[in-house]
Amino acid sequence: MTKDEVMKMALEALEADPLEMVADVDGHMVFLKDKAITAIKEALAQPEQDNTYAYASSLAKTIWQKHYIKESPKFALLDTTEGVLTQIDNMTCGLVREKPAQPEQEPVAWGVFEGNLHDMFFSPSEAQEMADLKGTHAEVRPLYTTPPQRKPLTDEEMKKIWYAMQNIMGWYSFQEIARAIEAAHGIKE
Repeated sequence: MTKDEVMKMALEALEADPLEMVADVDGHMVFLKDKAITAIKEALAQPEQDNTYAYASSLAKTIWQKHYIKESPKFALLDTTEGVLTQIDNMTCGLVREKPAQPEQEPVAWGVFEGNLHDMFFSPSEAQEMADLKGTHAEVRPLYTTPPQRKPLTDEEMKKIWYAMQNIMGWYSFQEIARAIEAAHGIKE
């Protein structure tokens, strides 16, 4: 019985006829005031409840809704304050932990290019054999389901392109520099 229920029973007993009788938990008839007194004593013997569980539950639900609802749509709170605090701890650790780096994608096949793609193989050695048969202009390139993320050129890579352009031609145009940069990123016609 909650403390509110006990207080309501006590109020009824105070307002009722002093000789009014009701059944107790065992079914015996007792005075309403005696039943209320017993309920009050039992309620007072209970330890004081704080709002820690309610507060922790509210906090856990908020963290879940903001950060985890898509990953874990069937979240349920544990029964104890300690259990809910453990859930909060796990969720906050997940927020501050670095996400593991995605493994580098593996090629799904290798293409033999001579201008456009001419042949596709599932082993790099077979692709290289075909390229060798086709001649010096054939090139073997890996094929991916999703192209790998291209990264900006490093300063060292840019210097190599710059010096190569100067040494080979002695002069250069913006198109030639752009084509050299494209080639460094694997972009070819």
